[in-house]
Amino acid sequence: MAKSVNEQILEKVDELITEIKKSDDFQNYKYLTEKLERNQKIKTSVQHIKEFQKELVKREHLHQDTSELLEKWHKEVETLQQIPLYQDWITTQEKLNQYCQEIKSRLESYFDFNQEKES
Repeated sequence: MAKSVNEQILEKVDELITEIKKSDDFQNYKYLTEKLERNQKIKTSVQHIKEFQKELVKREHLHQDTSELLEKWHKEVETLQQIPLYQDWITTQEKLNQYCQEIKSRLESYFDFNQEKES
């Protein structure tokens, strides 16, 4: 039985995903993610940032002063951003996101999804 056009399209999308997963950038991202997950300093820093964010939201909701907590949050973020492993991970993640955005943009421009429907 012949494949439908939709099945053929989805097959091509799967091929694209497979190619992205085989790419050096994706492989590097996976490697860096694994290293990042095993790095206690990074895990602790991320946990502190999350805790600060939760507390900031709580204080803002209660209209309390957040300046001191915000300063601590900024300092922790800055510390995290100074770790080379984290910097590499962010850079690689941004590159992969750019690929995905480019694919999305090309599809949108080709099909002109954003154009209003003609009456």
